[in-house]
Amino acid sequence: MKARILDQKFRFSTLRRKARQPSGFTLMELLFVMAVLAVLSAVLLPVFLSGRRSAQKAACLQNLHQIGIALALYVQDYDEAFPAYTVDPQVRAHPDDLLTWHNSFCRAEDLQPSQVSWASLALPYALSSLYGTSTQGDSPLFCPADTDRKARPVTSYEFKMFLSEGVHINDVEYPADTAMVWEQWDYHDPGHYSEYDSRAHLNTVFVDGHAKSVWLVDTTSARYGNGPDLHWPFVGQGKSAPYTDHDTLP
Repeated sequence: MKARILDQKFRFSTLRRKARQPSGFTLMELLFVMAVLAVLSAVLLPVFLSGRRSAQKAACLQNLHQIGIALALYVQDYDEAFPAYTVDPQVRAHPDDLLTWHNSFCRAEDLQPSQVSWASLALPYALSSLYGTSTQGDSPLFCPADTDRKARPVTSYEFKMFLSEGVHINDVEYPADTAMVWEQWDYHDPGHYSEYDSRAHLNTVFVDGHAKSVWLVDTTSARYGNGPDLHWPFVGQGKSAPYTDHDTLP
């Protein structure tokens, strides 16, 4: 009898000790869970980043499509002429200063308060009420992947210098092959290539209004010239360069 009582007391004491012991993961279990999470992060993070880049690239292409429509409306109102750099007195005063012409009017960089650019001329023709100099990433003038608004406070895109010479749309021989507006940088590639780098893949809207991504290595200036250059119509030289006035190969 006494032995049975002692046995019951021992069992009761053991149960109380077990009840007081905190439940949880052991160190090995925690390390295992952390290792699994690390592997999942390494596998899934590139997928998420790739999906984000694809979404930003699609939104950027839509922006350029809207810009193409806005410029088409501008051309209709101004006797079939594209926005011209001569409307800016500061740029017009130095027509041979291609760098100022390029940076101020065509890229809308380092503008004084009174200066205008292709973007400000196209502004009233935008289809969206968000079109403008917003810094919230919601304007068609800005690529969603362009994060440096201090360097590009007006727009992420660039207008073709050739078209800003007062060119009329009927003067463009190949509208479907002539770039009109494109990204200033390859915002969607980790390499962040410039518009002069043949590795760049730039979203572009053409004179005829269609927009697509263009590998600069496939442009005629890169294939037959000294390197990618979308600013002017490419003029082939000799038998090795038979194409003229095409920014992309047919």
